Amino acid sequence: MDNEIIDVHTQYSGKICSPLISSTDNLNGAKSLLANISIPTEFGKADIDNATDEIPKTIISINDTLGEIDECVRNMDNAELEILSLRYQSLQEELKKDVSADIGGYSEEDGIDRQEVLMDVIEVTGVDNWARMDERAKKIILNAEYIHRYMEMKEHPYEYCVFGNNEFEEHSRDENDIKHGLDKTFEESKHNKHNTCCATYVSWVLEDAGLLTRDEYQEGADNLQTVLRKNGWQEIKNEEDLQPGDILGYKSHVEIYAGRDAEGKKIIYNAGSGDWVRDEGPNSRKKEKDFVRAFRIPATDN
Repeated sequence: MDNEIIDVHTQYSGKICSPLISSTDNLNGAKSLLANISIPTEFGKADIDNATDEIPKTIISINDTLGEIDECVRNMDNAELEILSLRYQSLQEELKKDVSADIGGYSEEDGIDRQEVLMDVIEVTGVDNWARMDERAKKIILNAEYIHRYMEMKEHPYEYCVFGNNEFEEHSRDENDIKHGLDKTFEESKHNKHNTCCATYVSWVLEDAGLLTRDEYQEGADNLQTVLRKNGWQEIKNEEDLQPGDILGYKSHVEIYAGRDAEGKKIIYNAGSGDWVRDEGPNSRKKEKDFVRAFRIPATDN
């Protein structure tokens, strides 16, 4: 395997090695370690030099744009670095494609790099999860990221808006307030009030992913959950079964599950308050909400 070039696409987690995978005494161990290599921020190529049984240490040098790889990875013992590119073949295809087709509200005028959106959601969900995800779930996460980015932009920051006695309301509670109101689609909101709420945001995401019609739009979280049930979405009752793209449902609140952080906390796309709307998403809570239920896109006949 002299000087073989192998593509390495991995999820950045802030840690390069862990004790669990630090030993690479055989081929399977080497593959396990490589499957968990973390490269900061970008994706690129790893130059695998002199990876043979006869040479006890394998040196991995990464393109300068990727930064340095931790010593424990660059000095792996007895590593036969084979077939690594096959593991990420599907991801490479994802990175090559034009993802604007999967982002229903995409417009060049929005000033958002769609390829950067793709790379960020792969980083959040994890490479392996992304490779296994249903194409419709990928569209949910892509649109959740895209719409949230747009709402965060300082040129047109969105505000939290609902009628009733919600403590997070950012407008007056007078229904005659001309600034008050919610639009049924993300595209309409771009040219109108720049307001949202948890159910409105999730509705927009599902609309742009092709999984909800404008007529099915809901600005109430409980009503949106009712619509999902009616449309045959699978109800998930065990938190351990969550997958990226699932819609988390609570009493009077909905949000989108994207994965878990290094501490095992749920990472979510959320628009349940002004802070959640305008803070860079997705995020995990300091204190997690107790799991109630989740909804997953209906199963297909395939």
